Amino acid sequence: MTREMNRLDHCKTSIHVNQHIITKHGWEYYLEEPDDDGYQFGLVMGVATEMGMVDIKEVLPYAVSVAVGDELNFLCPAAGWEWSE
Repeated sequence: MTREMNRLDHCKTSIHVNQHIITKHGWEYYLEEPDDDGYQFGLVMGVATEMGMVDIKEVLPYAVSVAVGDELNFLCPAAGWEWSE
């Protein structure tokens, strides 16, 4: 299951979130499905907010919360974003 998250500005950018991770450092990851090499495109909110590719193997050791599937229905969207209906 994925949820579509759209930017609230006029950029018409969207992310099909398949996984949400919070790390022990307080960073949040809104990630799409992984590619064949295990990299996932997504939005990362940490010291700065950026979009790009993430190596999930580097993130998971620091994860304190991982939400997938129906658990995504209980999450708030990222700041400046909204969930599609």
